[in-house]
Amino acid sequence: MSEQITALSVIDSIDTNIVARTMDKIHAFQEVIQKAVKPGHDIGIIPGTNKPTLLKPGAEKIVMMMGLSSRYEIMDKVEDYEKGFFSYNIRCTLSRNGYDICEGVGNCNSRESKYVKADPYSIANTILKMAKKRAYVDAALSVASLSDIFTQDLEDMEGLEIQSTGPSHRDNQGVALLDQQITFGKHKGRTLGDLLENERGYLEWLAKSDNQKWSPIAQQVLEESSKAPADPETEEVLEAGDIPPAVLKMADKAGMSMSDLLGFVEGKFGKSWTELNGTEKSEVTKHLHELGQGQA
Repeated sequence: MSEQITALSVIDSIDTNIVARTMDKIHAFQEVIQKAVKPGHDIGIIPGTNKPTLLKPGAEKIVMMMGLSSRYEIMDKVEDYEKGFFSYNIRCTLSRNGYDICEGVGNCNSRESKYVKADPYSIANTILKMAKKRAYVDAALSVASLSDIFTQDLEDMEGLEIQSTGPSHRDNQGVALLDQQITFGKHKGRTLGDLLENERGYLEWLAKSDNQKWSPIAQQVLEESSKAPADPETEEVLEAGDIPPAVLKMADKAGMSMSDLLGFVEGKFGKSWTELNGTEKSEVTKHLHELGQGQA
């Protein structure tokens, strides 16, 4: 009489030391993958999901790194030319040196929301290719044990926009202040210099916010835009009449020459730019910003 195989008996037969080493290798490989994939190309972020989504280029990179080859099999299909309905269930098998390693499955049909308005007879091949792609990504996730890191490829689903993760704080390291890029919110990816010229109000809001990372940076941008530049050797403020390049750019955008700007400052405050206090300089730059918006 054969011995009944249970989950516990399987566990008892396993060498836990070997399992521990295998898990360590899986974790190490996952770390390699995470460093190798490129956000916005190999992986993307879909609003409403809590994990990056593996895209086909990322799946291809994983399969290539593991030295695997792929083949496809149509498990089931419906090609109803009378009703205009097409559906394909595809199996993708990944193998190495003639040995099957893993498989994934994928389905696509002409009644999915993104295809309902299209001519079903002209997109039958597109639907087949989409089913193959889904099966391929499913297999790549399984073979590399990546399901806890990435979700399935959803880039083709209507209403879900893949977003690049965009610039990070690391990208701003060593970059000039005005060339640093915002890393969050609606202005993500725009430089501080761009915001100073075109969205000064946003910088003013950010400077007063409780954002511990960006509030002091925004304050610095606003302060430096309102003061005369320092001599690069002596660190001393330059003589009267010297206006920061950022302010001159704002004046140019507002349609004012340097003489126009100097005349405006003299006429409004009765003194030169370098004699203005911080509040008065901020008033000038705010006026230039408003004029620039009117010119746009």
